[in-house]
Amino acid sequence: MIIKKYYLQSLILALVLGLGCAQASEIFVSSHVVTTPVVVGDPALVSVSLINGTDNPINNVDLRLASAEMIVGGNGVVQLGTVGANEIATVLAEMLPVTEDGSLPTSIFWQVDFDDVAAGNHQQLELGSELGTEE
Repeated sequence: MIIKKYYLQSLILALVLGLGCAQASEIFVSSHVVTTPVVVGDPALVSVSLINGTDNPINNVDLRLASAEMIVGGNGVVQLGTVGANEIATVLAEMLPVTEDGSLPTSIFWQVDFDDVAAGNHQQLELGSELGTEE
């Protein structure tokens, strides 16, 4: 299954990058195209994973596109809720390319909003992610 494949890849990535550092720099986003648009105007289905490599949970995690090449379907927000310490959360999101030819970008930038339990305040990051495709 696609989600399981990316979960394992994300887990390996998290282990390589070093879990357990309680810093915002230990939060990563990974994006992979599950289905591409058939015709211009169709959305792509994208698997989006957030890796929380900190020693504390993060709450109210929302992802918004910070780049203009795509639009997230629905309300424009990918909501992950709470992501536990040293855990990975993965969701599927419909994303619409807004280029004239409907092509997908090779990378995207996410604005990540969350409540940092350890610091007791709201945090905001901008993280880049290659937009991987199925092979």
